[in-house]
Amino acid sequence: MDKIEVGNFATTMSPLAIGAALGVVVMSYIIWQYFSTLQLDPREPPVLKPSVPFIGHIVGLLRHRIDYLEIVRQKSNRPITTLPMLTGKVYMISSPSLIQAALRNRNLTFDVFGIEFAQRVFGLKDSTIDVFRGDSDIEHSPTHEVMSVIKTAMTGQPLYRMNVAALAYVGSIVNEIKEDKPLAVENVYLWLRDLMTMATAEAIYGHHNPLREDLTLIDALWGFEGNMQPLFLGFLPSVIARPAVANRNRFQDALIKYYRNRYEDGEDVAEVTRVRSHVLRKHGLNDADELARGEMGLIFVATTNTIPTLYWFFVNIWLRPELVEALREETSLLVRRKGDNVKEATVDISQLEENCPLLVSCYREAIRLGNQVMGNRRVLRDTVITDHENDGRSYLLKEGTDVIWSAKALHRAQGTWGEDASEFKPDRFLPKKEGEDDKKMKQHYIPFGGGKHLCPGRNFAFAENLGFMCAMLLGFEVEGLKQENVRVGWARFGEGVAKPPEGFQGGSITIRRREGWEDVKWGFVC
Repeated sequence: MDKIEVGNFATTMSPLAIGAALGVVVMSYIIWQYFSTLQLDPREPPVLKPSVPFIGHIVGLLRHRIDYLEIVRQKSNRPITTLPMLTGKVYMISSPSLIQAALRNRNLTFDVFGIEFAQRVFGLKDSTIDVFRGDSDIEHSPTHEVMSVIKTAMTGQPLYRMNVAALAYVGSIVNEIKEDKPLAVENVYLWLRDLMTMATAEAIYGHHNPLREDLTLIDALWGFEGNMQPLFLGFLPSVIARPAVANRNRFQDALIKYYRNRYEDGEDVAEVTRVRSHVLRKHGLNDADELARGEMGLIFVATTNTIPTLYWFFVNIWLRPELVEALREETSLLVRRKGDNVKEATVDISQLEENCPLLVSCYREAIRLGNQVMGNRRVLRDTVITDHENDGRSYLLKEGTDVIWSAKALHRAQGTWGEDASEFKPDRFLPKKEGEDDKKMKQHYIPFGGGKHLCPGRNFAFAENLGFMCAMLLGFEVEGLKQENVRVGWARFGEGVAKPPEGFQGGSITIRRREGWEDVKWGFVC
């Protein structure tokens, strides 16, 4: 046996053990060098090796979540970086101009992620996923067709009908608050969550809205959403994600009844609900049960980001009494009042963008601070993107590779937004003075994605949230909201907007009628 001395320590090892140990070290080094460099094309983005081979970047994402992308940017000091992960790679973009180039590039798609998400999270069969993918490439698949018809269904008259239906429900709830019967809210976030989930469901599903029959489905939807992250792994869902699966099954069972009866063809149903199912049925998804399971995605995407955004919008306004007064003066121009004994107040939400710049600025500021989405695309075929705003360098993106970026990093960049980038500034998005260049702000503001995947539901969310806030500002007082009960949390994987952590969801408040508006019945027009 040989005695090996290392510093002040000594150990006895056999030559075989020594050889084995050295072999492990050498092989680890060789494997590390091979997979960390990944034999990149020299035109691809430079590599940032992880501190721990194979899994270092994965561990970093799990530990720091979206903030890890900013850590990578600071370490690499590059506009775009290749991150080795296991035996593959991911491109991470930090340059705003390159992100914009990626959003506009038609060779980068989000559709693939939507299909993978649907299968794992909503539990769809392989045969159903085959329908979504179709027989040709993703650009000509039923999924692509669904996204195309959605864009049409979320504009013009179809959008108007959705707005009216959602806000009609909102009006019915706020009208229940009487002068002698103020509303005691125990948890601001949960109150807004339940109110707007139901309003959205009314707009989407019409008279046969499944939530009308069973209000506990609201809890089921959010119980699913809050526990779904383990489903991304794609295996043993009933074991590793039991709460999510149980709540998903409850909600999907209600939708199965809806689609079996073809309720989506009702006259009061949103156009987007109807055309989605028609396209999928046309392409062979004739199993109503499977159709219903997949269409859970409609209510999911319509609520999961819009409602947390409303919460940040609501609390950041009502925590500032001077801002409330300024907004009341501004929004009063949108309201028509009539009637003697039973007065009516009608909010014209079609005039919001033009006549309420401060309210719109507050909304966009709430989005800027709350939105923490990790943008992602998959490269359909080898393509090149160019950083025109900086050094003009071009980068090759290889087919099949994923591309990611952090909206949060752009939304909090002090070089663009100033030293108060992490604070709520109500007038930050007011129209710029003539001659001022706001191009930088536009490049750094990407909560809705961009290009062909620009969020089609953004205008519906705008009308819902701002219409509700107009009525609240003019007709009601909010009492008891405290800053100590409000704190921004971290968005989890799969979430675009951060939710308030438990214990910081606004606490309890009282909503009472405002003087001079005690007997007003609220309504909305578009």
